[in-house]
Amino acid sequence: MEADGLSPKDDVRLSFKLPVSGVIIDAAGVVVWAKENRQRIHFTSVGAESQRSIRRFMDEVENMER
Repeated sequence: MEADGLSPKDDVRLSFKLPVSGVIIDAAGVVVWAKENRQRIHFTSVGAESQRSIRRFMDEVENMER
């Protein structure tokens, strides 16, 4: 994900789709690093259903790597 105009300490709300499942994740966070149009976000709020979807996705990725 890329965005312009964000600086460290900016609060952000974002949505993104997980690969394969297409589940949409809604989250809030704060920018901890920014350079050009790239940022690192520290998530501060992720809903319970989104957390479960992320865990399922991570489990699937781990199983594919075995």
